[in-house]
Amino acid sequence: MDTDFIFKENHYRLLFENSMDAMLITTVSGEVCRANPEACKLFEKTEEELCRGGRAAIVDLGDPKVALAMRKRNRLGSTREVLTFIKSDGSKFLAECTSTIFQDEEGLVFVSMTFRDITFYKRSMENLMRSNEEIIFLATFDYLTGAFNRGSFIQKLKIEIERTQFGNTTMSLLLIDIDYFKHINDRHGHLGGDIVLKHFTERIQSRLRSHDFLGRLGGDEFVVCLADTVLSEAAGIAEKMRTDVEELNIYYNSTLIKITISIGVAQYKAEMGADTDAFISKADEYLYRAKENRNCVVSGE
Repeated sequence: MDTDFIFKENHYRLLFENSMDAMLITTVSGEVCRANPEACKLFEKTEEELCRGGRAAIVDLGDPKVALAMRKRNRLGSTREVLTFIKSDGSKFLAECTSTIFQDEEGLVFVSMTFRDITFYKRSMENLMRSNEEIIFLATFDYLTGAFNRGSFIQKLKIEIERTQFGNTTMSLLLIDIDYFKHINDRHGHLGGDIVLKHFTERIQSRLRSHDFLGRLGGDEFVVCLADTVLSEAAGIAEKMRTDVEELNIYYNSTLIKITISIGVAQYKAEMGADTDAFISKADEYLYRAKENRNCVVSGE
């Protein structure tokens, strides 16, 4: 390449006209002097229409960042901001706008504006954020009922045990099983069973206090952690849950489904240490006894 090669006016014109970015040349006051083909495509207007309407016809003046961007540009000479712009049909979109003040050879002051539509990028980022939120949700909660999944519940239970040990307080567990749930699935199918699980969970959640939390261990077996709760109080809460569930009217395919639950209640003991399995197993002992009769609460020291 010849090192003495010098850009001439027509070379700059070719760059302007063939740029893949939308470009405008305006006055400082906002009159559009030139618009390249990409700008016409972006704003869906001819160059004549852009020149006639000026900057005010394509910038959303309701965007509070516009005035700030102009003040910054006038102070520093250039700025790059994401602003809201308007197409010919009135629809609005976000674009990254680079705005630079310059002087031509005659000393006249103009503004070079370059635009990049970030609508697709923004939509992609929003979709990515939603996907990440869904991944986090599925890693933490049971997708059907919204209760904590087994792993998340165990992690929260470990933290609650540590808090109980440090504060020398107490806590209790409720282990809950829906009576004859297999018969519900056999009679109404798994969709009917899912409806029952959702209604059951909503009713149990309505009885929880702000510091209590519910987990699904699997199938129709659920567990509730009651912080700062002694055994007698936990048994009372469990009994209210039992009667609440018994009064539920669940409809699936116009058929009424009535359910009952059995609950085992255990209080945390210092000798359990940090062993979550030992704590859950103790509640499971009482649940086993409750399931011998069904639709009842069994608790013990």
